[in-house]
Amino acid sequence: MKRSALLLLALLAPLSQPLLAQDQVARQLQAQVEAALQDLATQRQAIAAERIPLEKEITERRGEIEQARRVAEIARLKLSDRQALLAELARRQAAFEANRSYLHGQLDTYRANLLAQLHPAANQALGPALDAPSSADSLAERLQLLETGLTEMERALGGQIVPGQASDSSGTLHRGRFLLLGPESYFLSQDGQTVGAAPASSQARARLYPLGTPAAEIASLLDGASVELPVDFSGGRSHEAASLSLSFSELVQQGGLWVWPILALALLASLAALVKFVQVGRLRQPPPAWTQQLLDALGQGHLTQAESLARSTNHPAGSVLLATFPHAAENPEAAEETIYEHLLRVQQRLQSWLPFIAVTAAATPLIGLLGTVSGIIRTFGLLTIYGTGDPKPLAGGISEALVTTLFGLVVAIPALILHSLLSRRVQGILQTTERLGLAFVNGLRTRPQP
Repeated sequence: MKRSALLLLALLAPLSQPLLAQDQVARQLQAQVEAALQDLATQRQAIAAERIPLEKEITERRGEIEQARRVAEIARLKLSDRQALLAELARRQAAFEANRSYLHGQLDTYRANLLAQLHPAANQALGPALDAPSSADSLAERLQLLETGLTEMERALGGQIVPGQASDSSGTLHRGRFLLLGPESYFLSQDGQTVGAAPASSQARARLYPLGTPAAEIASLLDGASVELPVDFSGGRSHEAASLSLSFSELVQQGGLWVWPILALALLASLAALVKFVQVGRLRQPPPAWTQQLLDALGQGHLTQAESLARSTNHPAGSVLLATFPHAAENPEAAEETIYEHLLRVQQRLQSWLPFIAVTAAATPLIGLLGTVSGIIRTFGLLTIYGTGDPKPLAGGISEALVTTLFGLVVAIPALILHSLLSRRVQGILQTTERLGLAFVNGLRTRPQP
């Protein structure tokens, strides 16, 4: 047994030596692998630390490459393409400038409207906040006007008391305090004697309008008491409209040279109409039996009685028929011709001055229109000098030019009415005279001959 065991050990001894060598090699390889993994982890940490700067540098290099590529593309463009690009850029710049100018213009308009709506006392209190901006002011500086306007609106709605100056109807300047309540304002002078309403206007100083309210109530209101006061919803325009009424002399002065011919024609036409009214108003139509009475007196041979009867009537028919008496007995045809002859004379006498009244009615509107055209030409001549910035001078000039048309129509319409009335009255008198004359001639023809 011992020999067998020894023999087995002798056989296995050469085989155990390679196994021991392989185990040692495996431990060496494992140590190398662990060392390699540790080195790999160290390299990864180093790469991760260098990655962010590298990526940033890569991004910068890409931007530089893109810019260089864009420059290269622009350099490769043709001249026409460059001009088109420059034109597009110029168009965009012009659009930006137009928008900027539009905004500046809107803000300037807002400033003007704000100044027009603000009360003069509030305008004085704001001071340089509403000064006209210069062209060099930025848009942000101009936008401060909006904040000023909103602030002033809040103050006006809530009510504020500001010092200021106001002039009364006589032009006397008073210092005092204003109470601003929205569009309405009330003024009380320092001496407590002058009160009134002072609506907002574009004038440098407020103009007072009468309130019909005692000064004590205005003083109480300024001190914070509760009082009832009248409100002018027109903003003072009703008072201004009432003050626009002009007297006759002022209208004549505004009308100028062309008013005087119209007034002269009006005076002459009035005198002529007055004379004609007196003339035709004195005439009375004869009674119905008057013609028969004349025929009876002539038939009985009472010529003196017939003449007295003809002269007793206050009508042209009396003088016309009186002229026929010498021919009445023997020749009715001659009497008829005499009637027509004297009838023409009566017509001429009754219609005298009537054509002048008709000419006055037709000519005065034309003279007024001539004065209006002359005034408008003069107004447009002033516009060439002063421009159209303010429409008030234009409106004032046109209103003055229209004064002559006003006078022309004022004279023409009554003259036309007077001419119509007088013409109808004269025509009625002539028809009555002709009718009585024909009745007289027919009576002569039908009476029995002696």
